[in-house]
Amino acid sequence: MRRRSSRGRNGKQDSSGSSLPADRMDFELVHELYRDRILNYCYRFLGDFHLAEEVTQETFLRLHRNFESLEGNVSPWLYRVASNLARNAARDRRRRPLTGVEEEVIQRVSDPSLRPRIAAQRRELEGVVARVLEGIPAKYREVLLLCDLQDLSYDEAAGVLGISRGSVGVRLYRARRLAARKFGRERYRWE
Repeated sequence: MRRRSSRGRNGKQDSSGSSLPADRMDFELVHELYRDRILNYCYRFLGDFHLAEEVTQETFLRLHRNFESLEGNVSPWLYRVASNLARNAARDRRRRPLTGVEEEVIQRVSDPSLRPRIAAQRRELEGVVARVLEGIPAKYREVLLLCDLQDLSYDEAAGVLGISRGSVGVRLYRARRLAARKFGRERYRWE
C-alpha cells in the first residue's frame, strides 16, 4: 500500500514540498502543478499526444469555470474530469474513421528511414507499451495509469474513479497481471 506522507490532508503538494489547501491556491499555481501530470495521464490513456493536449486543455477550462466552487484537494476532481473526458475522446475516436491526411502522417511517422536508430528503438518500445496499455480493459488501464504512472494513492484513485479503495486494489492487481502477460508477448514479437 502506498502512502503519500508529503501531502496534506486537504491540500496538494507544491514544488517546494509544502501542502496547500485548494482555497489558498490560485488557478495559475494549480495549472502549473498539474498540467504535465494530467497531460501525461491523458497521453498514456489515449496514446495520441494531440488528443491528450485537447483533453488536458478542456480539463483545465472546466477547472477554471468551477474553481471558486471547489473545496479541499483539487487533485481527485482534476483526474476525474480528465478521466471522463479521455474516455469520451477514446470512444469518439473509435467511431471516427481516419482521414487521408492522418493516414499519411501515420505512414511518415512509422517510416524508420526518417528517424535515427535510437529514436526508432525508443518509438518501438513506446509502441509496445502503448499496445500493452490498449490491450488492457479501460477499467484496469485507468487504475494502472493513476496508481503506477501518476503515483496517486489508492484513496486518491478511488476518489477519481468513484469506486472503493478495495476495488482499486483488485483492479490494480489484475491490471498489473494483464500488463505483464501482454508485455511478455509484445516483447517476444519486438525482439
